[in-house]
Amino acid sequence: MARLTLCNILLSCKALPCLLSCLNLAENKLDLIEAAARALKAILHLPKVTSLEIYEPMHLKNLLSLLKVRTSTPIQGTTVPTLYTAELAGLILARSCTDTKRQNILVREGAVALLMNLLLSGSLKAQEAALEALSALCKENRLVGRHIVEFREPGRGTPIEILLDLARSMNPRMQLTAASCLTNLTCAEAIPEHMTHVMLIVLPTLIKLLDSSGDTQIEAPLILAYLVSDNEAMQKAACEADAIFKLADIISRLSTSGTNDPKLQVYQSHDKDKFEENALLALAAVSTLKEECRKQVIEAKALPHIVNAMAHPKIGIRAAACQCTRSLSRSVRNLRTSLLDAGVAEPLFKLLDDESVKVQISALATLCNIVLDFSPMKKHIIENGGVNRLVALVDSSNHQLRLNSVWALKNLLFHADPHDKSSVMDRLTYEKLFALMHDQEHTIQEQALGLLRNLSCGKDLVVCNIFSGIGKQKLITLLEEKLKSENEHIVTHTLYIIVNIATGTTEHKSAIMDSLIIINSILGFMFHPIHTIRVASVWCVINLSWIDDTLPNSECLARIRKLRALGFEKSLKNLLLDANLDAKDRAKTALSHFKAEAQSASSTRFGSFPSITHSTPRSPADDDDDDGNSSGWPTSTSPPSSSETHIVPM
Repeated sequence: MARLTLCNILLSCKALPCLLSCLNLAENKLDLIEAAARALKAILHLPKVTSLEIYEPMHLKNLLSLLKVRTSTPIQGTTVPTLYTAELAGLILARSCTDTKRQNILVREGAVALLMNLLLSGSLKAQEAALEALSALCKENRLVGRHIVEFREPGRGTPIEILLDLARSMNPRMQLTAASCLTNLTCAEAIPEHMTHVMLIVLPTLIKLLDSSGDTQIEAPLILAYLVSDNEAMQKAACEADAIFKLADIISRLSTSGTNDPKLQVYQSHDKDKFEENALLALAAVSTLKEECRKQVIEAKALPHIVNAMAHPKIGIRAAACQCTRSLSRSVRNLRTSLLDAGVAEPLFKLLDDESVKVQISALATLCNIVLDFSPMKKHIIENGGVNRLVALVDSSNHQLRLNSVWALKNLLFHADPHDKSSVMDRLTYEKLFALMHDQEHTIQEQALGLLRNLSCGKDLVVCNIFSGIGKQKLITLLEEKLKSENEHIVTHTLYIIVNIATGTTEHKSAIMDSLIIINSILGFMFHPIHTIRVASVWCVINLSWIDDTLPNSECLARIRKLRALGFEKSLKNLLLDANLDAKDRAKTALSHFKAEAQSASSTRFGSFPSITHSTPRSPADDDDDDGNSSGWPTSTSPPSSSETHIVPM
């Protein structure tokens, strides 16, 4: 705490430029340079230190010069950097290299060659510093990563070979820093495919380090989380290597205070908290995509500890526990059994009022799965004021909170009964929904349209409520506008809203048919390169051409004749050759309606009236062979993805 206070005082006194000016080898003695470098390293440990001054040309030149460790005898009267000053310079670069711009500057100034030279110095501490700097250089930067991977120097191995050798070191800290660098190179897609054997070393190394001690043990889960994130094959390999049981054991021991555990007794309270947070993040990451991994989490009896962690005093632990719950909630089986039995809904719902926005975002992302139709916890959320809280968060100043709250409301309306739909709209209001569909953020527009898509799926009464709530002309104008969007998700949602409206009354169908913009857009989308949009457009035709025995046949047949005159029948016949099986099958269904109309016209000319006994308009959800995902149903059920809220390990 005293060191932290001192560093803050130095910052407030604008000491950073002064310390940087002390790094000049030509003007200052080595002891002053070392002292200044040590102070800079300590200051850069502080959160939110911008360190922009480091990248001013003169300061950066001085800092890079400290990496140029000489083996020859220095010229008399000159100051020569030592391995210690080089180590300090490497750590300063590692902690200040926080964005793409700075990464690119360092590469342009030759930092890679200097760091690779330091990596082969033989000094353990200097090598670790070089590894940390290289790891920071290539993080989420493919171009810099490839530059490192392709670096060559005569008589030396490739960077990957050198890193692999260091990952096999007997020193745990060296193993960790080398594994971290290889992980960042891998996640930046900088390692060519033929070098995937790297993972045969990195993943087992990180799992083994879960049993080490000190800072190495604390940091290993975070690197593991980053390595397996969004990588199904890597998660499966981690699962098979018992990573989940190790992580669950760590969380179990930490959550029960660890007072009788000799390994944990050596840790300070803040170290234990960081260790628990990192372990929870790793457990969340490794169980994101594979059902077998989620099953292992349950079998490892980690769930009660995860639920308890949602009430932890530390913000990071609460957020990480939410992330674990979210990963587990991706499983229908878990939603119906394990999560319900663990009583996860109540503590999760309380976190919507958490003091930390970070925790609120994570809790909301989890609720997006919890409120789905097949979850027994959906009723709990509705009956305990959940709708009011979600609607309140729609007005949040935080973009991610707004997005996730609209997403949760959308999923809440998935397969909801008319009473629940009315209850939600009484609180949300059509006016606010309309505003959300015109939000400046496209992601929020998408979810608001998905909400209307789910809302419009159902009985005629539901569609009537939408027409009266938004207004007929206002609704049609909205649909016309959204069909012009270049965003494929917005277009898809809009098409399925039309599909659902077309299951309504003659008035609802006529409102669609009377808009040439909508009808011509549907026709155009039948040739769209994205097959899901082609399928959605054919569904529009199916419902608009549906011959309903509860309505006058003349009105049904008149719509078909109008669609034929506009060229729909010809386009449907072209879709019979579509490479996508779904598009081809839907085209067959639509064409059967045109055939029925043709037979009707022929029978009428010869003095008889056709017997047409179709019952009600269809929606994609009526198909037994539909997989129930958002690309086929007139609803959207998937949890947050490209914009999903998750904690990315640093």
